[in-house]
Amino acid sequence: MKTSIGRLSLGIVSVGCVLLLGITTSASADEFSQGRTLAFGDVPPEYKPTANELNLEAVEESTVKISEQAHALDDALRVSGWRDFSSVSINDGKTIVIHAMDVPTEKAQKIIAETAPDFEVTYQRSKFLMDDYNEQVDSLVAALGKNKSLLVSAGPAEDESQVEVALLDARGLEEAKAAVIEHFAGFHVRFQIVPEKGYKELTPFGWRSDDTPYAGGVQIYHPSINGCSTGFSANRKSDGARVMITAWHCNGTLFNYTNRIWSHDSKTIGGAPSGFMSPSTNDVDAMYFSRPNGSSSFGSIIYVGSWTSSNTKLRKNAGNPILGETLTSGGAYSGGSTQTVTRINTLSGTIGRGFMLHDNGNERTVGRGDSGGPVHRSYSDGTYGARGIVRGQGEYKNASGDWVPSTLGACSQGIEITRECSRDSFNMNIETIETKLGVTVYPS
Repeated sequence: MKTSIGRLSLGIVSVGCVLLLGITTSASADEFSQGRTLAFGDVPPEYKPTANELNLEAVEESTVKISEQAHALDDALRVSGWRDFSSVSINDGKTIVIHAMDVPTEKAQKIIAETAPDFEVTYQRSKFLMDDYNEQVDSLVAALGKNKSLLVSAGPAEDESQVEVALLDARGLEEAKAAVIEHFAGFHVRFQIVPEKGYKELTPFGWRSDDTPYAGGVQIYHPSINGCSTGFSANRKSDGARVMITAWHCNGTLFNYTNRIWSHDSKTIGGAPSGFMSPSTNDVDAMYFSRPNGSSSFGSIIYVGSWTSSNTKLRKNAGNPILGETLTSGGAYSGGSTQTVTRINTLSGTIGRGFMLHDNGNERTVGRGDSGGPVHRSYSDGTYGARGIVRGQGEYKNASGDWVPSTLGACSQGIEITRECSRDSFNMNIETIETKLGVTVYPS
């Protein structure tokens, strides 16, 4: 391990969010019959995977080791007693960055040397502790009160020097700014004012399974309604029942159809949904559904690879991502793509906390129909760790330091129907989902 002390310029592209809700289509069921299934994995001969899809496994393998050591370092430093420690991030896939309010203690330096021996580790001074920020941002919506509709986004700067808050330039702006400043007392706040004219909320997005046990990354589909994706199985804390997590915003169209979720062949794969979307605190765009009669037919596997792939991985753990690490987004309609975490512990409007991703190939690889799909990190033993679920369109940070919506356009991969996709996506933190829904994603 090589360690250097000093300020590091992370140089990370930043992102923001539009809902990638379920896709609306009038296509016949036959047009969806060759996607990912558990029982049938035939690849249509006319489908040719893109370079991004073909390179997916190689990119994952190249980033596994640094992610493993960065997460292990983050875990070790959090229980080390080093009170100035804030967080760990990854820079350019090569360097581990320790964010703290003071230089590492002797004990911390020993932990760093033992836990991350294969990578350069640098130190960057923070202006606040991430745990303190999380506590404040979780109550920001309530603090804004009647002006909460002006909140466009909120998140920590990459170098943890300030909190970045975007507000709509509308009636109540000055009152909202004052409330933010008071709420984040002790933090430096950078405001971004978004013109009301032309503003619209980020768009939500939304594989299919034919047999049990139903997996994550599967299309939730019925010919007459919208489509979304399954995320991760979980155990309900109250009674231990096995449930499946997906995006809450799919509820309005998908789940009101006789209170069931359907696969493309019209088999019933789920019961009435249960979710959380509070009008008074941070909204969490996530819910779960259970099998009819309480049967436990949801597996801990998820589909990986292209949207036509029948390859799967088994879950190892669950936890929130760290800034700069490489993850794989795996919505059912687009298939797998490698993404870099560009913003963590973020609110998008009143939705959060979540994280932003940017496609590593700068392609539009996450879009309509992917909502609720699994976002995971890969391990060297072939398993995966659950990190979150897809919500929708994201944002990126421009040259002026403002977060702006990523444009929607033709999808660069995935099911061959008319859809819109984005280079950037907003995704819900898995730990936030577990807490709000009262479920445990791991152990499986």
